[in-house]
Amino acid sequence: MMIWTETLGWMLLHAVWQVALIAGLAAVLLAGMRNRHPRSRYALALIALLACWLVPVATVLSGWGVPQVLSMDAWAAIGSPVSAVAEPGWMRSLRAWMPALVCGWLAGVLLMGSRVVIGLWWLRRLVQQSSALQGELSSYVRSQLHKLGERRAVRVLAHPQVTAMLTTGLLKPVILVPSSLLTGMDPQMLQALLAHEAAHISRWDYLFLLLQQGIQTCLFFHPGVWWLCRQIDKERELIADDIARQLTGDGRQLALALQQLDQWQLAAQQHGLAAHGGDLLSRIRRLVRPEQQHLRWRTLAPAFVSVMLALAGGGLWQPAVAERGGSPAPLQRESAAVRTADAAPAKNTIYVDTHSSHALVMDEASGQVLLEKAADTVVPMASISKLMTAMLVLDSGSAQDQMLTADATDLRDPNVLPMKLKAGMSLSRADWLALMLIPSSNQAANVLARHFPGGEKAFYAAAQRKMQALGMRSMQFVSPSGVDEANVASARDIALLLKAAASYPDIRRLTTTPELVLNLQGKPQTFWHSNQLVGDRDWQLTVTKTGYSRKAGRCLSMMTSLNGRRVLIVLMHADSAEQRTDDARQILQQLQKSPVLPQGATMATQTLTTMPVS
Repeated sequence: MMIWTETLGWMLLHAVWQVALIAGLAAVLLAGMRNRHPRSRYALALIALLACWLVPVATVLSGWGVPQVLSMDAWAAIGSPVSAVAEPGWMRSLRAWMPALVCGWLAGVLLMGSRVVIGLWWLRRLVQQSSALQGELSSYVRSQLHKLGERRAVRVLAHPQVTAMLTTGLLKPVILVPSSLLTGMDPQMLQALLAHEAAHISRWDYLFLLLQQGIQTCLFFHPGVWWLCRQIDKERELIADDIARQLTGDGRQLALALQQLDQWQLAAQQHGLAAHGGDLLSRIRRLVRPEQQHLRWRTLAPAFVSVMLALAGGGLWQPAVAERGGSPAPLQRESAAVRTADAAPAKNTIYVDTHSSHALVMDEASGQVLLEKAADTVVPMASISKLMTAMLVLDSGSAQDQMLTADATDLRDPNVLPMKLKAGMSLSRADWLALMLIPSSNQAANVLARHFPGGEKAFYAAAQRKMQALGMRSMQFVSPSGVDEANVASARDIALLLKAAASYPDIRRLTTTPELVLNLQGKPQTFWHSNQLVGDRDWQLTVTKTGYSRKAGRCLSMMTSLNGRRVLIVLMHADSAEQRTDDARQILQQLQKSPVLPQGATMATQTLTTMPVS
């Protein structure tokens, strides 16, 4: 949901300047076509209106000007990979307002859409309550439609509440005539108005009117769209006037009819095609005495302002444009505060739009946060809990060579190892610790907690004291393996857990050991680390622990060294192992480019793969 919220938000923000540019260019072209046939101006205005909707959508889907709004998998799905970029402060502010922006837009669309629906419902009610006209007027409409090649059956109805002649309906068109016009207007003028409506029907103008109102509903916030819609309405009426003049052979009758309508001050209908729509005075003048239209600079002033604003808005987005393919985009805006080692730390020095719902990247020595995403939200942490279990076991001072025997209660958790452990199996405490930290055995964690000095009650009491000593504010620990979903913590607390675990030589050694070979029931068994990143010579890992459960998703915590500086990385709640490793790859690539962590260190850039255990 967050991905599509940002996608809609960026589309709306781009629409502000893009629609202004399109409307401005359309104004210039329409001014140059002022003496051309209204059909040409109508087509141009309609194309411009369609572009107002299609261009922002195409911009977001193509990835141009979008600072990694979608996840890498989402961009790959639509064939437009985008690499991570640095995020300026003004862009972070925009992102923070994205949900409110999208909610406000949806509320406006709902309001405008309700207006259209109510108008259509009102027209349907009028049609149902109207009485059909027979005789001369109905025959006249059919004859005019026949001349225009129209074969649809058209009904001519009269209603006393209708204040203007208008057309509605697609497959079954209807012309609604005010009952007062039947007795208050000269028959020839009434026929001219009916010819005008017949022209709308033959051109399927009602279909384009519905399309126009749909776009206007979606882009209701932009005055450029409203201006284009007024131009379309104006040209549509001029085209219908020309067709009616050809049908009647005399434009004066239609001009007189329009003048009489103007005197009666009949209100235009927004959901039907009214004969008196558009600029009524200019239409009357055009019907009676056509003349060349002179260019007026005041008509170009709005176009000039729109183009200048659009160019300024387009330039504003250039720093946010992500490079396509290849290497990540370079940092576009580097503040003076991060150009030197002595600069004041920024809250987010790198930017990666992670798949993981929660993320924290921190410099271990200074505590500077390099990247943060919902780092204080408390969520299940799955097998990352085993780092706490390992510290408690080592703190107890229990003999590492003491033999511990597993029973049935230890095996209650699902076994993710290639070979199931069996009740009655005895291993040393050191071997159980290795099984817990290398292949992430849940059963090994249970054995270690049950054999804790003083029992499990003492084990959990020690856990509470440890969490208080480390300053953990949100962590809850009720299961040594993390299989219980009540084992929760924030990414910030897990960073504290990582930092504390790194002070234990045994934890550093075991969590960075690629494989474990144990003699079980007389046969050597090999167990691989739950994170295959361990053992890669290009990576300098100090501590690492993965985690997975249905509610926790894919989690990863690790301390790594880059150019002599240790960095804590915590990723929580990714949907897949691929997303989790992609987040780690993007973060490490950005760390290489960060001015806080100077370039020169070699970190792996290949895709990380992790086993589906932990």
